[in-house]
Order: sequence, then C-alpha cells, then structure tokens
Amino acid sequence: LRLGVVIAPPAYIQKFLIANEQTCQFPCGLAQITAIALLRDWKKSKGGFSAHLTKLQTEYLRRRDILVHALKNQDAHHNVLDFTIPSHGMFLFIKQSIFSNADEFAQLLTQADVAVVPGSCFEPTFGDDDDLITIRGGSQGDGKYDDDNDPTDSITKKPCPFFRITFATASDEHLVQAATTIVSLLANIPQPPPSTPP
Repeated sequence: LRLGVVIAPPAYIQKFLIANEQTCQFPCGLAQITAIALLRDWKKSKGGFSAHLTKLQTEYLRRRDILVHALKNQDAHHNVLDFTIPSHGMFLFIKQSIFSNADEFAQLLTQADVAVVPGSCFEPTFGDDDDLITIRGGSQGDGKYDDDNDPTDSITKKPCPFFRITFATASDEHLVQAATTIVSLLANIPQPPPSTPP
C-alpha cells in the first residue's frame, strides 16, 4: 500500500492537484483507511507523527551504518566498490568496478539471494540520433512512432556500473551477509591480465 503526502505553498498545491488528476487515479480505499487509522493513533501517542519520523530516521541511520561498515570491511583489500554515504533515505547507490554494466551483476546477486536494482533502471534511454524513436506529441499527438521500426529494436541503454540496495527492511545479519556476498562475488570474478605495451 502506498499513499503520498504533499506539503507545499497553496499555489503549488493547486497546480499539483490538476496534474495529479490527469496522471493517476485516487488511492485505494484500504490505503486511505490505513493512513487515517495511523494518523489518529499517532495523534493519541506521545510525540505523535513527529516522534514516529524521528524513530524511523534513527533506525534507518543505524541500518545504513551497519551496511556501510560491512561493505567497507569486506572491500578493504579488494577495492571493487565506490559509494557516497547517504545522509537520509533508505538506499545505497554503489558503483562496482568489475562489470561495465551492473545488470549482469544484479542477476548474479539474485542467484545468491541478494536483491539489488541495477542502476540502468534509473538511467534515461540513450542511442544514436538515427536509432532513437520519438513519439509524436503536442498538437499532433497521435501516439504513433515517427518511423515503422519496433522501438525495442532501436532504443539502447548506456552501460551503468551502479546498483542500488536498500537497508530499509533487512535484518542486521542479512545486511552483513549481503555485503559479504557482494564483495565476494566481485572479488572472485576472473579479470583479464593487464595489457603490456609492445
């Protein structure tokens, strides 16, 4: 269940409402009922919603620190990972140095029971100008492609060495185990010997 909240100046809210009405349907009844029950419960509790957010932030920071510490310890002698420690949120974006595209690595991790999302999922679609398909929009927006080719044949993704992992729900033990698996898989991929100049 997902339910979003927007806090903004009234002028933005009016524009947001118009855009929202055109882009999505209303949230399901179950999500709305759950949100109302939570808000009522938080209203009765000491500190209310703010106390819940503080507790959640503290927990996410604790979990982040466990994952970051485990990754740094595992990677100390391999140097196959690079990442910036996030100050907020529940995700860590990691650049690995073995695969030019993390999609294949994400598949290997899935086979090892570690779930990540390849960075290519967050990248825009790239291609040569001749290969890109443009959908006509605007006043002539007929939704047709500008050429007769299948768009999946000509749209390509730029290789992306990043992947995203969440620390939101995993136990401390699973975070450490995931870090061990990530570095172990990368460190044990056979690398071609460095080329020597002629």
